[in-house]
Amino acid sequence: MDWPTYRQLCDRPEVLSRWLVEATLEVLGDEGPVDALRTVLAGVPLAKPDGFRGPPAADMFVTDLARADVLVIVAAIEQRIAAGAADLVRPAGMLAAWREYAARVAAAPG
Repeated sequence: MDWPTYRQLCDRPEVLSRWLVEATLEVLGDEGPVDALRTVLAGVPLAKPDGFRGPPAADMFVTDLARADVLVIVAAIEQRIAAGAADLVRPAGMLAAWREYAARVAAAPG
């Protein structure tokens, strides 16, 4: 894959990094759409362009999560932030990414 295509794909809200999915699983614990997120991680990440040097946490996955699942995730992260989120790395970034995903699925037809 070439760099421009890779960057364009990675900028889409439904393309999630391994780091974001794993961090979200930590927030959810055993509650919410954990099976859907585990399925994402069990999938094949996007092919990386030549010269890519990122760690495995930078693997990117194209996802198709249900709107209800995305809203549960947003609510869980909001709740964790409201409670202090001292244990989260980049909680505002996590929340922003999931809110962007929520906006995309809300705007999708059907």
